[in-house]
Amino acid sequence: MNDKRLKSIVQGLVKEIVDYPAYVNIEVNRPNEALCELVVYTHSDDLKMVIGKGGKNVQAIRTLIYAMAAKSKVRCYVTVEENLSDLD
Repeated sequence: MNDKRLKSIVQGLVKEIVDYPAYVNIEVNRPNEALCELVVYTHSDDLKMVIGKGGKNVQAIRTLIYAMAAKSKVRCYVTVEENLSDLD
């Protein structure tokens, strides 16, 4: 699975559920060929929306990305963090 494709899918999903889509940024880290980490940065007010009640939203995103990456035999992790650039 192409990293750019995974990134664009996560970015599209997250931007649809947040109030500040301009602050959404996705960083892709590839420590090796078999491992991928997608770090989702959002506005601090949007963290609760991305994570969801009981973590259901972020877990749904993780499940989708795990399944897509598994076709290419890649283990992909998704984490959510506050975008520090939104702090003025």
